[in-house]
Amino acid sequence: MLVLRSSGIRVGELVALRRGDFDPAQGTLWIRHGKGGKERLAFLDEAAVRALEAYLQARDAGVRGKGRDHLPLFARHDKGAGAAVRPLTPEGVRRALAALAREAGLEEPLTPHQFRHYFATRVLEATGDLAAVQDLLGHASPTTTRRYARVSPRRLRAVHRQAFKGTEPSED
Repeated sequence: MLVLRSSGIRVGELVALRRGDFDPAQGTLWIRHGKGGKERLAFLDEAAVRALEAYLQARDAGVRGKGRDHLPLFARHDKGAGAAVRPLTPEGVRRALAALAREAGLEEPLTPHQFRHYFATRVLEATGDLAAVQDLLGHASPTTTRRYARVSPRRLRAVHRQAFKGTEPSED
């Protein structure tokens, strides 16, 4: 959840990640299999980096050597995976998020795509930079990005006030 929340990556990009795509020192993920075959860098916040490092440390029981960089970053832990290290599937991520939402008592299930919308909205509100949001999401078109990023009514009110501050007509 923390990786999806702070990076804005697609669920398909998440499950395609390999260990070598994660750079904890820089807090980055190298997205090699983005939509349309595009590659890009995704950024993580400190909480996501710490959680991912803890997850990988817990998974490292005896895994050593160069080959580990090619292992999935997120592995399945179900009976179907057996002893092999197999990547999560998009559907597996969706089911896990839905289960977490139920456990938390949420009425609606959480989806990976909701984290992408949250990310876009959060970055746009913090920066006002639609071009940066577009690049971070890996979109070819700003029109697509605009559908993802919603500006809150509170932010719209603040922008309006800023634009019209001091322009009230005088009563002379």
